[in-house]
Amino acid sequence: MHIRKSLAALVSLAAIGGAALVAMLPVSAQEDTEYAAEMMCQVCHKLPQAEGAVPAVTGLYMETKHAKAEGEGPRFMLPDEEPGVGCQACHGPGQGHVLGHGDAELISNPEDLEERDARLSLCGRCHAAYEEEWVEEYAYGDNILDKITLLEPTGEKLQQLNEMKGSLHFTDPTAPTCVNCHTGHKELSDDLPHQTRKPTNELCLECHAGQEDYAHSGWAKIPADATCATCHMPGGKHVFIAPASADAL
Repeated sequence: MHIRKSLAALVSLAAIGGAALVAMLPVSAQEDTEYAAEMMCQVCHKLPQAEGAVPAVTGLYMETKHAKAEGEGPRFMLPDEEPGVGCQACHGPGQGHVLGHGDAELISNPEDLEERDARLSLCGRCHAAYEEEWVEEYAYGDNILDKITLLEPTGEKLQQLNEMKGSLHFTDPTAPTCVNCHTGHKELSDDLPHQTRKPTNELCLECHAGQEDYAHSGWAKIPADATCATCHMPGGKHVFIAPASADAL
């Protein structure tokens, strides 16, 4: 049985003595890896008593497309070659974090990566189509943008970075990156269908303040419930265009 679906007994035992259980469980099936077994993340981050001091985010994560990823190739089974994109694909190797009894300084968050290209690379390694083979030699926080050649977008899935390439969201060094807009832990709300941190207009207006009163004069095709994304991300694509008219959508 898949390791992410075999946690009921572990959770029950952890409720009795979580710290002792963590000490007893194997950190990884491979002793020479920096990655912990994926179930180690869930032992602490799923427990009700973990709320507060330890974010109980496993339930939210299990609802994401990352957790349910299915497909061929390494990008659908990170980081441990099991189906699905696990916690450590975004948070980096977790063995030290586990051995350090949950020391927050021994695990990473994508938004804490100082280099903008490193943040784009973390997501773009999977969410981009490029000429080169899959980037095997990757350490958390690496910049892979100078190692890959982005292809022209074809409209297929997992090409968000390709779509962004021609926009200021990609080229402007002060522009937000993927992690500014999206979270890896899905909020269970109909208003946030794409794991965005806030509803679309609220999110866009954080940077584009003052545009909420923009008059789309003569744009009769724009529906009353249109959002910023309706015009600037047509079809849900990450192109961030400024159409000259509604006919361009």
